[in-house]
This record gives sequence, structure tokens and C-alpha cells, in this order.
Amino acid sequence: MLEDTDKNKADGEITRSLETEFAEQRAEWQRNREKFRLLRLLSFSLLSLVIIGGLIAFSIIFTRVNEIRDERHVLSPSPTTSPQSLRPR
Repeated sequence: MLEDTDKNKADGEITRSLETEFAEQRAEWQRNREKFRLLRLLSFSLLSLVIIGGLIAFSIIFTRVNEIRDERHVLSPSPTTSPQSLRPR
């Protein structure tokens, strides 16, 4: 009987120490999860900014190229505007 109480007491101490260790690990995981959540949020924000910046740059470049084409077309007089001159040779 005395051995059973000592064994139960030892089991209880082991259980408490494991619970304490698991609680510490859980707290560390939660801190790390918050850190990685912030890193992931910043990564997606940067990726979004790069994509939006690329789209804006593409639209600006595309409109400028069209403006330059229109200016060249207006400035260079074509000798004839018949459909035959537009046909590739």
C-alpha cells in the first residue's frame, strides 16, 4: 500500500512536470506563430504592391507607346492611302 501511494505520487509529479513543459512549449509555439503570421502578412503585402506596381507601369508604358505611335503616324505623311499600300509585300 505504501508503495502504491509513492508510485501515485511519483506519477503525479511526472504528470505535472510534463504539463509544465507542454505549457511552456505551447507558449513558445504561439509566440513563434505570431512572428510568422506577421512575416507572412508582410510578404503578401509586398507581393501585392509589386503586382499593382507592375500593372500601373504596364498601363503607363502601353499608353505612352500608343501616343508615340499616333504621333509618328500623324507626322509621317504616307504617299498613298490606298488599301494596296497597306498590304505587305
